[in-house]
Amino acid sequence: MFRKFYPILVLLMTFSCSTDLSSSEDDLGELSISVIEISPDCLTITFYFDNNFNSILDSGDEEIFSFEKCSINPQKFYFFQDAPSYACSNGGIQIFLFLDLNNDGVYQNSEQILDIQTFCYP
Repeated sequence: MFRKFYPILVLLMTFSCSTDLSSSEDDLGELSISVIEISPDCLTITFYFDNNFNSILDSGDEEIFSFEKCSINPQKFYFFQDAPSYACSNGGIQIFLFLDLNNDGVYQNSEQILDIQTFCYP
């Protein structure tokens, strides 16, 4: 599961993980990241000040920013159109099954058609 999110985690850790923001007058702790799997396809990523330097997000730490990152798996969707006259002399309907890459329920030319079923009128 984490293979899907590995590039995101590497990027986040490269720029943000364990940067010491403490000063001699006001000890803010370390800027850290907490990554929690909330489902097989979703993670909660939280940036926080690790005030007690234990590398665990707990009640003594100050949360800066948190968001969820989920993989979006394309869904199969369909649309209808009139069957061409060469396929159905009395008319008919075609059902196109396509891979909806952006999950908007609307077919775009860049989306793959998986199956076409033609039903002719008698």
